[in-house]
Amino acid sequence: MKLMITLLFAVLMLSSCVKDRIDRRKIVLINESKNDIYWMKSENGKFKKQLYDPVIVEPNTSGSIGNIVPPWDVTIEYSKDKKLSIYIVIKDSVDKYGWDNIYKKNIFSKKYLIDMQCLEDNKWTIVYP
Repeated sequence: MKLMITLLFAVLMLSSCVKDRIDRRKIVLINESKNDIYWMKSENGKFKKQLYDPVIVEPNTSGSIGNIVPPWDVTIEYSKDKKLSIYIVIKDSVDKYGWDNIYKKNIFSKKYLIDMQCLEDNKWTIVYP
């Protein structure tokens, strides 16, 4: 019983630590194009399959990436050249070639390189195209 209480206490302490480190700020991408698009981030500057699904954004709408650990400023600080890469892929290209070929052949529509100053200056919003 004592062991169970100790374990429960440890789990609660660890979960509160992670909760406090979640960055609630979000990068918002506004799609002003006529195409459905996917967008994804890369800390190492490489266009490759991510651990999460890319965010899809329909024309004249927006999508966001946020609630990350570590916080954005730490993520960007340790990114290649201290810039986060944001890749845009047109959905029609994915439908035509599939994700494996998209990554293998570097088929993306646009790449943004952003740092913290850029995010703050643009109020955490990127407008495509």
